[in-house]
Amino acid sequence: MRHPSNTLVDPAAALPAGLFEQPVPRSLVHRASVSEVFLTSVHPDGPDGFLIGAQWPRQHSFYRSRHGFHDPLVFAETIRQVGLIIGHTGYQVPLDDHFILNGLEFDITAEGLALTGAPADLMLEIRCENIQRRGERLLGLDYRVGLYRDMVRVGSARGGFTCVAPAVYRRLRGTGAAPLSGTAPRSGGVSRSDGASLPGEGSLPGEGSPAAELPPPVAPELVGQENAGDVVLSATDRPGSWRLRCDPDHPVLFDHPVDHVPGMVVLEAMRQAAFAQSGGRPLLVGCAMEFLRYVELGLPTEIHAALEPARADGTVPVRVAAAQNGDFVAQGVLRLRPHHGN
Repeated sequence: MRHPSNTLVDPAAALPAGLFEQPVPRSLVHRASVSEVFLTSVHPDGPDGFLIGAQWPRQHSFYRSRHGFHDPLVFAETIRQVGLIIGHTGYQVPLDDHFILNGLEFDITAEGLALTGAPADLMLEIRCENIQRRGERLLGLDYRVGLYRDMVRVGSARGGFTCVAPAVYRRLRGTGAAPLSGTAPRSGGVSRSDGASLPGEGSLPGEGSPAAELPPPVAPELVGQENAGDVVLSATDRPGSWRLRCDPDHPVLFDHPVDHVPGMVVLEAMRQAAFAQSGGRPLLVGCAMEFLRYVELGLPTEIHAALEPARADGTVPVRVAAAQNGDFVAQGVLRLRPHHGN
């Protein structure tokens, strides 16, 4: 199977017309708000391959550009959306199916994240593998991503998902998985990678109940944020550990009602924990995450982060994990590059 090239995209190769003209329909990436749609088009590219256009805004209400760089988690959200759109448009997964994203990895260069005087137009080259079907119905697949900006490869990523029909999803989630409000829509690429979770007992103020008082946030500047409302960690008395702080009214992290903590919330919590451990204002340049179970809204969630020795390339790995009832529900490694600018 052909994989994304490590070389330049051939400048003479004709790219699909209208690659960056407008957002794709929000239903294809499981988003309620059009402003949260980063993909602009999808085109077949050989057997089990796709070319996808994406655009990152110069500024975003939550994924804020800072210090001359786009927020790297915009890339993570883009990868999440890629899995959804190729499932729906390339493999005819019904729109009411749930997607269980099992893991997410990415690496990106500073050039790929560099902020310019215009939105960033990105081309993503997708190759699907390990495709599983039952009859004509897709059960799941893995996908590799090559990220190109101005015809130059600036990043790579991997993802994988399982498709679950609504009736099967209800059986998997059981009776304890109540939505925040109304009827929970399909998980937007959720589950282990859009929201890992685990059943259990007990609850914390601010977890799973919009009316409950949220636990106090840590200082925003400690976790690379500017506003207390964007902080998803609350302090504990254990070094390297925090309590997950979920605000179901957050317009980006909770774009629509769900019955679990979205995976992007878990990833943001891990990023904030890594920043708190490292100090300063590092740049996130790599991530390898495994989402093991759903992260339940009604259970306390602990976020752990531990620095590891710097690598030869100057990046600093941070081992991160999320736990409920003493069991890991997500784990992985983030790679930070120290940032010395203003």
